[in-house]
Amino acid sequence: MHKRLSLLLTVLLFLALSIQSDASLRRAIAITQNSSIPAPEQIIGFRPGDDRKLASWAQVVQYFQKLAATSDRVKFEEIGKSTMGAPFVYAMKSSKRSRGSLPTRASSVHPRTPRWLIAKLIR
Repeated sequence: MHKRLSLLLTVLLFLALSIQSDASLRRAIAITQNSSIPAPEQIIGFRPGDDRKLASWAQVVQYFQKLAATSDRVKFEEIGKSTMGAPFVYAMKSSKRSRGSLPTRASSVHPRTPRWLIAKLIR
């Protein structure tokens, strides 16, 4: 009886330790993978949503440029200028697997999309 109980406790302890070490290993891998992606507060100087803080358009564009430079999941492109001369941009986030389903033909884009924008998106 005592041998079975000690064996059972040993197995439970082994399982608990292996589950805990696996969870900490996964957490360490996730932190390592995400450490290269900049947080918004690193670029704009404050946390988005903070009271009495609002990012300028230039800061937003700068953040997305850095994000696209560090992540292979983000496509960021300037597609023109606004009427006030600011960059007119778009950002698209997708996994590598779903990139194949992105628009590749003009017929797959909404019919009201301007032709010049379609040309930029499809290339």
